[in-house]
Amino acid sequence: MPPPRCLVIDPDPQFAYLLAGIVSCHGLDVTIAGDPFPALRMLRLEPFDVVLYHVSSDSVDHDFVLETLQRDLPAILEKTVVVATLPIDSSRVPAGVPVIGNIDLKPMMDYLTRDR
Repeated sequence: MPPPRCLVIDPDPQFAYLLAGIVSCHGLDVTIAGDPFPALRMLRLEPFDVVLYHVSSDSVDHDFVLETLQRDLPAILEKTVVVATLPIDSSRVPAGVPVIGNIDLKPMMDYLTRDR
């Protein structure tokens, strides 16, 4: 049986590789996407078991990304964790999507490794 697949969406390569390293230590096969818009296309074509979306830049319309997931890819949204290193208005995150800070890696790993 192949390992669960995780997509890390993060424009910051150093943080993306940090997240990928942590997640892969827990047995997940990790793919990194540096831009959320190609990542949305990838999510339509490839199966992923979990998505880590790092909100780290004001240059990306995060509301648009989350709304697109909610509208077009609700099954993926259920498997998404938002990692916020910028202040984020959690009321703008769809209900049920966990929002964690970059120092909350243990709760993130608990969430990622729980039985689904």
